[in-house]
Amino acid sequence: MTDRERFDDLLRRAAAELFADNPRMSSGSLVPTPNVIAAENLSRFFEAADNRLITPHHGGPFNTLARPKPGGRWSLLSRSPAGGWYNAEYLPRIAAYSEAILHLGYPPHRVPFEPDSSCRHPPYNWTLPCSTTTVA
Repeated sequence: MTDRERFDDLLRRAAAELFADNPRMSSGSLVPTPNVIAAENLSRFFEAADNRLITPHHGGPFNTLARPKPGGRWSLLSRSPAGGWYNAEYLPRIAAYSEAILHLGYPPHRVPFEPDSSCRHPPYNWTLPCSTTTVA
């Protein structure tokens, strides 16, 4: 099975789970995406999952090592009347997260998946993880 087939299968299964948990949805189908799904991003996605950098949950949510929460912090799918809608912004971010940790050697605690609020305003202190920086 190719990475694309595996990913599509994961999304279809998550869409069906999302539908089962949300009676207001009219379908458990996976809504076709107009977004390009790059093979290299899929490869990094499965590397991240295999190395437990991300943890997929029932219905499409997932956690990373950074800021996990019960049931998942982010989601590969959103609900729509037609079914599960693929949230395309997360796949390239997961790929970059995986690349930084697994291939470039950054320690996981230094690679935020999504910067917290302390990273959004200068001055930045990039020698520390954002959540521990202090602004003078």
